[in-house]
Amino acid sequence: MKTIILFSILHLILSQMIQIEYPYYCKAEDRQIKNCDNQEKLQVCGWFNSSAICMDFPCATSFENACLACQNKWVSKLTLGPCPKYPPINAHK
Repeated sequence: MKTIILFSILHLILSQMIQIEYPYYCKAEDRQIKNCDNQEKLQVCGWFNSSAICMDFPCATSFENACLACQNKWVSKLTLGPCPKYPPINAHK
């Protein structure tokens, strides 16, 4: 019984992960969705577009799911997982 439950949970997680390929770029139709609460619970990092003014890295914020991230008018790109806290080591090369 535990194996079946574990397999079901794993299947659910994996099926949600492959619905969107990352990095994902928000589209106009993504911004029209009215109820994001019913969407998957898969944390993403929403990277702000060039119109946003950022004082520090990252120029992004973490969201509970892709739907919520694309509702933010400043977000243009999503990556899977929470936003990084520090820039990559080779970012200044």
